[in-house]
Amino acid sequence: HGFIRNKKFEIIETLPNENSAIIKLQHNYKGNYVGFPFPFLTALEFHLTESELKITVSVTNAGNSNMPFGIGWHPYFTFQKEVNELSLQIPACNILETDERMIPTGNKKAFEKFVQPQKIKNTSFDTCFEFL
Repeated sequence: HGFIRNKKFEIIETLPNENSAIIKLQHNYKGNYVGFPFPFLTALEFHLTESELKITVSVTNAGNSNMPFGIGWHPYFTFQKEVNELSLQIPACNILETDERMIPTGNKKAFEKFVQPQKIKNTSFDTCFEFL
């Protein structure tokens, strides 16, 4: 989704070694899309190890006015197990509560269920998180 999903990102740095690989990318959006006239810089860092993929996203307002912004990330992977059997770890964060139409209400609720790795089991996610 979004209007930079298919834009060219510049490779800023690559850091491969025998145990991991890191790549840093960035895209400088000039604010030239009619529906979103706010310039910003997006930086992505992908850090891959034998057992983990960590993705860090940073967005910096490059304009002179406040910029509305939200981000959603939903990469998909194929595993050799059912999702319910996989373990998940998420740092302490807040859930942004929504109404029956899935519109944010402005209320936040602490979410600490997966601070320590644990099996997903039957946990359902249709959730926006605010990381602290």
